[in-house]
Amino acid sequence: MLGLVLFVLAGRAHAGALEAYQRGDYRQAIALGQAEGTARSLVLAARAHLVRVDLGLSAAPRAEIEAALKAAQRAEQLDPGNAEAHLLQASAYGYLGRRIGKWKSFARGLAPKALRQISAAIAIAPRSPWAYAMLGIWHLEIVRRGGAFGARMTGASAEDGARDCAYAAAAAPDDAALLSLCGLALLAVGKPQWQSQARDLLIQARDHGRASAAYDRLLQRRAASVLAVWRQKGLEAARQRAIFYQSLDGRRTPDSGGGQG
Repeated sequence: MLGLVLFVLAGRAHAGALEAYQRGDYRQAIALGQAEGTARSLVLAARAHLVRVDLGLSAAPRAEIEAALKAAQRAEQLDPGNAEAHLLQASAYGYLGRRIGKWKSFARGLAPKALRQISAAIAIAPRSPWAYAMLGIWHLEIVRRGGAFGARMTGASAEDGARDCAYAAAAAPDDAALLSLCGLALLAVGKPQWQSQARDLLIQARDHGRASAAYDRLLQRRAASVLAVWRQKGLEAARQRAIFYQSLDGRRTPDSGGGQG
């Protein structure tokens, strides 16, 4: 799920690149962001790369993930105080971990690498809702995919994940993307005690969330889709839909439409 965590860019990036990203023209956003070469524009390019992977638009997903990681690392070099550069590196490590598989991911230490980047972002921006959302999803994703072994190896805890997502949602109660991603992660982890929290976040995302960018609107539709499945087919079917949205298989999802390329 860390791979799906793509947040709202703060401040001013290249106007054309930002406009391209918001309308879903990710190739153009990457080209313009790379051409400008500032930390903020490279953050935007990294986000666009990862969205393309999530939407199944990339013919070479691993190479695109590596390009996102490289752009985010360069952004950090240019501006070590850019919290989003750290969060995007964490997100890229999450995508890469899913691409190479659980055991190779553990062997390469991708989860600790992601956690270090999230921790760096929190040190820079200690009240950032997205930093805490990513921290919560880090916990939940490791518990879901790695089970007791993964939790023991990394220190991940579903309880901590639920707490961090609750903090993030309270701090950003109208952010459709954040609410959707935390809700999906809580549902997918499969713990009965957090089903109500997951449902509440998905409903909040669907009914009250702001979604100005094409990708944010797609995440909002995913929340609505899971809720519809929950209502029509039950909890386990909804959980499987949430897990599907966290998969990285290079295919376009049933609700593709978050961009043109």
